[in-house]
Amino acid sequence: MNIQEADWIAEGLLPRDADDGRFVVGNCIPAGFEGYAKMFHPFRLDEAAVGWKEVGERYGVVFDKESSIDRYARAIKEKEASERLEFPIEGQLPLAVLTTLLEVLKPYTASGRVCIFQTPPHSIFRGGNTGELVELGLDEVPGYFTKYFTGYLFSVDRSWIVFTDTDLDFTIVGGSAQLISSYASAFVSAFGLLYAVSVDISWINIFV
Repeated sequence: MNIQEADWIAEGLLPRDADDGRFVVGNCIPAGFEGYAKMFHPFRLDEAAVGWKEVGERYGVVFDKESSIDRYARAIKEKEASERLEFPIEGQLPLAVLTTLLEVLKPYTASGRVCIFQTPPHSIFRGGNTGELVELGLDEVPGYFTKYFTGYLFSVDRSWIVFTDTDLDFTIVGGSAQLISSYASAFVSAFGLLYAVSVDISWINIFV
């Protein structure tokens, strides 16, 4: 594919406030979707995936959409938490979680076709400075990644978009209000964990 077909992403981003220096959701994925959600990448405890809410309850940390690794690390260190707890790694959405996400996206992907856009420096793509744009079937997406999802994933009709990069310990989704609602409840059903919360396009604490 011509990589310029992904230009709509950059063209739809909100301008950054140079004086503020922080990022909002709209600096990472385009404005214009009905809803947005933040999906927290899981912790691991004794080799099992554990959600942020569950870890918070275990170690006395308040879980909300502003939750961050730094907040959890400070609280858990003070309690001398067990070393069996592994923190999410930036830029790594496990394939097991991605597979559930793809099931959520399937009813909202009429053609069954999607695009993966990798752009340096915050991606797994190492083929040069121009990035990569590929079109494939929704069910082929896990095969593109060896272990973790990183980058942009969007439907060919641009009705939804998914994004994470090497600086994030969460993934952002934009789409219809119905998709965002289905998205959050599906993860509770699949894992028994709260993985996703709704956020606004102007939600600001994206790297906090």
